[in-house]
Amino acid sequence: MDEQKQIPVPSGISEEQARLAKLYVMERHQSGISVGDFCSKHGISTATWYGESYMKNPVFESYLTALGGTVVSADEQEAYQIVKQKIMQMATKQSAGVKEIQLFLENFSHVVEADKQERMKELGIVPEHEKGQFKTVEERKASLLARLKG
Repeated sequence: MDEQKQIPVPSGISEEQARLAKLYVMERHQSGISVGDFCSKHGISTATWYGESYMKNPVFESYLTALGGTVVSADEQEAYQIVKQKIMQMATKQSAGVKEIQLFLENFSHVVEADKQERMKELGIVPEHEKGQFKTVEERKASLLARLKG
């Protein structure tokens, strides 16, 4: 993962959870590994993966989503922006070509998630994995003002 896009491990996430999250994002992006194959390869049951410690844990799920955004390349972002524009243009037409758009969105869901995270941050919505990083109201205020200026 790109060092400029490192996501700090949030409190409440163990070292093992952080390690598996990073591995999952990397392997999912590189080879499209399924959850079942990933769990089998790393000695974790799918029940555990989908349970309270992992995917049902909002902090872990948010952290996993944020990590997914770190592997999105500039080319993928650019392609997503082009398709997003096409979707908006096609939304008013009856012959929308939905199958082609669905195929893209299914294959580039990590790009869609990264875009959603960016829009949420622009709106001041803090992802679960980042909650608790600010201790005072003044720190939160400074962070929001920095985002508005940036």
